[in-house]
Amino acid sequence: MSDIPIDAWKVAYDQGQRAVSQQVSTVDQIRSRAGVLVSVGSGATGFLGKEAVTSGNVLALWVGLGMYIAFAIASLKVLWPSSGWSFSLNSKKYVNGFLQRHDPYELADIYRILGEQMQDDWEANDHKLGNMYEWFKFASVFLVFEIAAFLVALLAGR
Repeated sequence: MSDIPIDAWKVAYDQGQRAVSQQVSTVDQIRSRAGVLVSVGSGATGFLGKEAVTSGNVLALWVGLGMYIAFAIASLKVLWPSSGWSFSLNSKKYVNGFLQRHDPYELADIYRILGEQMQDDWEANDHKLGNMYEWFKFASVFLVFEIAAFLVALLAGR
């Protein structure tokens, strides 16, 4: 065991735990925002799309529909449940790996190892979270272009 006090390792562990907990909250928030975006997009498509169909501007209508499809796909990439997230420690692995050994780990070593594991999990989650943000941005942009295309179709038809 190193000369570093147990409390120092516990602080590192606690910070890792806090960071991973914040990621859980961030994932929930971005999915919630994507759900709101889908509601707005569906309402806009239902209202503007219906009017754009009767406008006679076929090009703008098809661009709007294409943007809606792209928007729906991007939104689903955010909302669809995916595996591979790591937000908590495996208790069975913890008990078997740390406690039920012929030479159990010291508490400081447990904090160090678990803190390092949380950092690894945070980094893996951060990559997936970055992808979610990108898809959310794409969905937002596609929605803006969809609404713009439908508005062009409406204005051109008048």
